[in-house]
Amino acid sequence: MTENVTCSFKLQELQDGMGFYYGSVNVGDDTYRLNILPPKSHAHPWFVMGPREHMDETLWLVFIDGEQVASAVSREEAERAVRDWAELVATFLP
Repeated sequence: MTENVTCSFKLQELQDGMGFYYGSVNVGDDTYRLNILPPKSHAHPWFVMGPREHMDETLWLVFIDGEQVASAVSREEAERAVRDWAELVATFLP
């Protein structure tokens, strides 16, 4: 990682109407949109779109700027994937 590059992310505490936990990832001065979609076991009837249409049976799906970058078996592993992604992006910064 480039020296003195700060990597961080923040997620909302509650899922949005589509089922995602959303937030942002900061790598240096750049900010990326973050969405983490939990598995179907975290679906709620108040979702705008039926969760069965886009949720995985068992995996947490990680999207950054709309592109799926990882899948994980737990929220903790999904968040670790976000940190790993940010650290990788930081290695390409000048």
